[in-house]
Amino acid sequence: MLPSEVRVIEEGLLDCMLSDQPDYKNFLSTAEREYSNIGPIVTCLHFILRNAVKHSVSEKELEQDLIHIGFPREHAEELSGAYATNKTKLCLKQSESSLRLNTLEAIDWRVDYILGSSSLQDLNSPSVQLQFHIKKNTGSSSETTDSSVLELSADKFRVLLSELKTARTLMEDM
Repeated sequence: MLPSEVRVIEEGLLDCMLSDQPDYKNFLSTAEREYSNIGPIVTCLHFILRNAVKHSVSEKELEQDLIHIGFPREHAEELSGAYATNKTKLCLKQSESSLRLNTLEAIDWRVDYILGSSSLQDLNSPSVQLQFHIKKNTGSSSETTDSSVLELSADKFRVLLSELKTARTLMEDM
């Protein structure tokens, strides 16, 4: 493979990795028209670059690893140079698309004391109502907040509270 071919492949691959809507199929079909059997090479390079970004590999380490797995020195230098110039952009892009967990924004609570009811036999029993406000992180700039309500008897609330306290002490001891 010629250095010019490697340059075309790396530029196309980096463009796909940095775009908001990566179109690898279009890139592969275009590249396969020009170069035969390019699909496995692009897939391999994508895997290598993605993991190099993930593990914050330096330019020299990437170059040495590429040479170690059989890339010619000039191809390894070309690819590691392109990686070095785009490393910060690739890191930002990968962090944007990484796993986003929902976060607990607030908890509202209320204690109700039931004095009388036609449907309940057990009167004078308190119940606890918890409302969780959860911020859903979708990875985009628009985040939504959902609310979930949980109503428990006083006994079940005591059990929940003691279990949460136990979990908290276990996490603090780690």
